[in-house]
Amino acid sequence: MARRFSNAVNCVRIAFFTLNCIFWVISLAVFALGAWLLYVREENDYDVITGSGSIVSGASLLVLGGGVAVVVAALGMVGAYGMWRPVLVTYILLVALIAISEISAGTISFLYREDINDSLEGRMVDAIEEYRATSDQEGYDRRKEANNAVDYIQERFECCGVNGSLDWLDLNPTVFLASGHQPPDECLCSNTTETNCQFFNFTYFPPNSFSSRQSQYYAWERVSGCLNLVEDELEIIAISVGVAGVAVGTIEVGAIVIAMYLCVCAVKTNKNSEVY
Repeated sequence: MARRFSNAVNCVRIAFFTLNCIFWVISLAVFALGAWLLYVREENDYDVITGSGSIVSGASLLVLGGGVAVVVAALGMVGAYGMWRPVLVTYILLVALIAISEISAGTISFLYREDINDSLEGRMVDAIEEYRATSDQEGYDRRKEANNAVDYIQERFECCGVNGSLDWLDLNPTVFLASGHQPPDECLCSNTTETNCQFFNFTYFPPNSFSSRQSQYYAWERVSGCLNLVEDELEIIAISVGVAGVAVGTIEVGAIVIAMYLCVCAVKTNKNSEVY
């Protein structure tokens, strides 16, 4: 009976050691994912429009949880090898805290994902309406961050406006007229052979104009609006953080259960040793 118990404990120890090896690798990957998301956010700072602070919070939790988990997984390997109860108890407590942080990160990201479609379009419309083309216009400094975000989004995603380039004419005719009857330069095609490029040519009456003089509008512009492209990227990031957080948290819960079992086994083994 004792031999059968010993064999069972050894099997659990091997499984626990293997699980922590996998856990260590996954923790490194989670840490790298969180660090990459923070780097992307730092390089591509358009939070003022996207409101992606929740993703940043989730990414920060991934970095913190993943970094600590790397150390804790190594601690778990030591505990599995030596069957040291104090080490296993410390492991259980630390993994419980990490699991809470990882699952929280995943939950935050999933909740943010549901909010993307509700708020992003309104923020983008507001940013274009308040956009100022030159630095000498009143209020530019206050809106500079949003202006830079609009420019960055249009240049990076090779898009124009919220749903298309004509948004600039509808939402901010002042900039449209000041730019020579066209949207900002970021909307213009760098190469007219681009698949996302179209030649616009039409006549219109400038808004608030007291004359009957028509204005001619023509330019090669990008056709796609930015809304769907930004939504897609934010959704991918939110899903990545959410899946990583929940998946790692679930693995950690399993590790806690096995570690608790090993603690019980360690106590029972010590008692049997005292008897003999």
